[in-house]
Amino acid sequence: MSDQEKVERMRFALEGTQLGIWDWDLRRNKLHFDRRWLEMIGLDPVTTTHSFKVWEERVHPDDLPKAMNDIQRYLDGQTPYYENVHRMRHTDGRWVYILDRGRISERDSAGKPTRFTGTHLDVTITEEAKRLVEARESLFRTIVEALPASVAMLDRDLRYLAYSQAWLTQYGLQGQNILGRSHYEVFPEVPERWKQDHQMALAGTALKSELDVFERADGTKQYLKWAVEPWREPSGGDWRHLDDDRRFDRDH
Repeated sequence: MSDQEKVERMRFALEGTQLGIWDWDLRRNKLHFDRRWLEMIGLDPVTTTHSFKVWEERVHPDDLPKAMNDIQRYLDGQTPYYENVHRMRHTDGRWVYILDRGRISERDSAGKPTRFTGTHLDVTITEEAKRLVEARESLFRTIVEALPASVAMLDRDLRYLAYSQAWLTQYGLQGQNILGRSHYEVFPEVPERWKQDHQMALAGTALKSELDVFERADGTKQYLKWAVEPWREPSGGDWRHLDDDRRFDRDH
């Protein structure tokens, strides 16, 4: 069976999945692509030469080293499969994000890989949305960090999403990175009455106190004016933790 026949057989099996197929003969260093793979980056199925160089020259220079390293690590047996997301230059000049996956499909009598077969999937929309979310989160955290008030935002599991430097200063946490950490890990001395307030906030209740006392683990007391506000994001919102749409922030 020829290389092209093998690729065509796989193509029929994956018909309708939007996956492009590649098949790499490692002995001859020949890489064959199916029609969908070529169309994904605007290449002509009739005139395109099938070679490793075609893929290598289309991958973004910033993404190529990691992709090559991931391939080599898999072929060396360091990972159970090959998977990498990288950008490829479309013929029209834009960059397309590709989810590239592959597995060894043949070995010689000594167990050495001789054929490496896999798929390409265009994930541009997903990746661009992900990067937009990351950029917006980064901007949001930067804004919150610079606020002169003592403010923190937590997710429904009471892990820190953002906080101001004033928050760290007020509680003697200067220089610490508490992002992603549990509020109760950072403050194990939180009283039970405040934990109840947190649950009420997660249920949608806004709370505040004009004067309260927070007794710290070392015995010192802090006199606080605080507010706890639930925060809801619209459906399809852009925080990482999307298992629930309830958040709250505390402003002392």
